[in-house]
Amino acid sequence: MIAFDICSGNLPMNEVVKSIGLTYDKNGEIARKGEIDFAILEQLHKLEHFHKSAPKSLGTEWLESEFYPIINKIESLENKLRTVIEHTAIEIINVLQSNNISSVYITGGGAKNNFLIERIRFFFKGEVIVPSEEIIDFKEAIIFAFLGARYLRNETTTVKSVTGASIEVSSGTFHRAMK
Repeated sequence: MIAFDICSGNLPMNEVVKSIGLTYDKNGEIARKGEIDFAILEQLHKLEHFHKSAPKSLGTEWLESEFYPIINKIESLENKLRTVIEHTAIEIINVLQSNNISSVYITGGGAKNNFLIERIRFFFKGEVIVPSEEIIDFKEAIIFAFLGARYLRNETTTVKSVTGASIEVSSGTFHRAMK
């Protein structure tokens, strides 16, 4: 099992549209109107994170120090969003292809961005699966249920290839509900 942050997903797109009073770019409609800034796209692809081996993780600190200073060089909101969508799709495809993955299950907010899904499907010749709204919206609850099941079966809940931990352990506690 392997899992890691490929790229920053919807966070930068959501941050960009805050400037016009929105919380997200519904279906990528604003991004669809923009043009790719290829010079900025190249700078984004050169960022160190995209060349590190897994496990690796991204946070808002990385976005603020590394990512936003690059995309903020683009003046047009539409072009900024379009470039970020293209970057996101390409980074996802790079990981899928380099790991010989033939199908991908997309969850989280990105699964609701039709334009992002279109761009991923444009580049990826394998199967792109977008689950139901319930799975998209409750992904983290499903993951915690999975970890709980592993705990109850005395299996590890930290996986080195995912967390970067030096050893695999079963962490957490189990509490029965009071009657």
